[in-house]
Amino acid sequence: MSRSIPALLLALVLGAAACTSDGGTDATPPTETAGASSEATGATNAESSPAPEGLVLVSLGDSWPEGAHCNECRTFPQTYAKGLADELGEPVTLVDLAGQAQPSFDTPGKGGSAGLLEAIRTDEPFREQVASGDIIVIATGANDFGAQFEAIQGGTCGGDDGTACVDEIGRTWDREFDAILEEIEALRAGEPTAIRLVNAANAFLDPSFTPEQARGFAALFEALTQAVCDNAEAHGATCVDVRPALNGPNLDRPVNDSSQESMDAVAELLLETGLSELGYPSEPPVLEGIFAVGPDDLDVALRCVGEGSPTIVFEAGTDSAGIEDFPPALVAGLAERTTACTYDRPGTGSSAAPPERRRSVDEVVDILHQLLRVADVPGPYLLVGQSGGGLIVVSYADRYPKEAAGVVLLDVSAPIPDLAKEFPGKLGWNNPERIDWPDAERTLAIAIPNLGDLPVGIVTATEGQSDVRDQSVWLELSSLATQASLEGGHNIHWDNTEGVLSAILSTLEANQS
Repeated sequence: MSRSIPALLLALVLGAAACTSDGGTDATPPTETAGASSEATGATNAESSPAPEGLVLVSLGDSWPEGAHCNECRTFPQTYAKGLADELGEPVTLVDLAGQAQPSFDTPGKGGSAGLLEAIRTDEPFREQVASGDIIVIATGANDFGAQFEAIQGGTCGGDDGTACVDEIGRTWDREFDAILEEIEALRAGEPTAIRLVNAANAFLDPSFTPEQARGFAALFEALTQAVCDNAEAHGATCVDVRPALNGPNLDRPVNDSSQESMDAVAELLLETGLSELGYPSEPPVLEGIFAVGPDDLDVALRCVGEGSPTIVFEAGTDSAGIEDFPPALVAGLAERTTACTYDRPGTGSSAAPPERRRSVDEVVDILHQLLRVADVPGPYLLVGQSGGGLIVVSYADRYPKEAAGVVLLDVSAPIPDLAKEFPGKLGWNNPERIDWPDAERTLAIAIPNLGDLPVGIVTATEGQSDVRDQSVWLELSSLATQASLEGGHNIHWDNTEGVLSAILSTLEANQS
């Protein structure tokens, strides 16, 4: 039986839509649709509106993309639509069919992928709205695992590792996402369509959980990700894995996925996927590739975006993959001003594993130096190091002073002179990178390098590895060194991305002045 769909057509308009006296919105569509500088401010009834100009973005899924739990925040589909309008310079209309706009959403068992599949198969008005989408974002599945949640929490999931109960729902997701995409393909009838499948961040990272419970919940979100990404690949869609951005590069950071910061991060990930399916040329990075460097010809992955000088080079903390370790919003924000490069040191990310031998920080510095030369990345370089990466950037600036445009240290503790007592011999370099970190600490503790008047920014996290007094030792690096304290933990680049962006830009401006 046909019925009215309670979807709102969130049109990106230059001015606010006219409101009725009872607080509703006028069904007459706005006379001016968004260009590159507009906001999503109007709402009109989807069924009463004429076909919108420009592109139509349809949002499907549960209450997360709907924004039901974010206290009237700007949802990631809204920010994504606005960002596309800004980038493309043409209208983008958001049709919000998520959450309560999905037929029978509140019916038990219908609030997830099964309910979306049923709606897209059987509800004609809903199907018509889906068929209008040039861009379709799907974010669902997290409402489906009630039984698995209970089993994992109760320790009855089964299997040697406590994850057996996840297998069945993984197979269910695989079938349902496949069927959902088949229905969308049929509705679109061969029209070019950009489909984005978004998984979910792990909302069950609780230090009170047992290891078995933690494995179970991690397996649950991994199963959802696999179903989403496998079907995206099979149907020519794009999978957007939000976990590294929201749960951190090691997927172990608790997160409120409905916060404004999380919503913005997901929108940024969506914007990074481009719209090549619709004929819009993607803007490729300035440089992206794998280069053989060092005495062992190790393959090292490098990614640079933006244009300008000096080039910002990021160094991740110990055993962290640099390309994934720094937030996309941070790198993109810097790329608006200059070139920004991330790379995976050997033994991390997409780079090759180093040989089974001790490696000094000097060797790591040499590999970075060769990488930048081989990849033809122009200097000078503003070197940004987080945690252990700070030891590397200080050593680089000391060794190649003519190539250094500045140094930024993100929660880098003062070097410890006797760390080798705790990690003697091979224990000091028994890590995936084979870097002798105790030796690096000892070398810098003996003598902090004098970098002259090089701009140096020291960022100390309020809840980081050490305090302002401890990290003030780095003020000895330069006569132009400054120190600032930012709210957040040791991974301050994730906890306070905006503050870190501002700190790096301040050091950049100090160099340029």
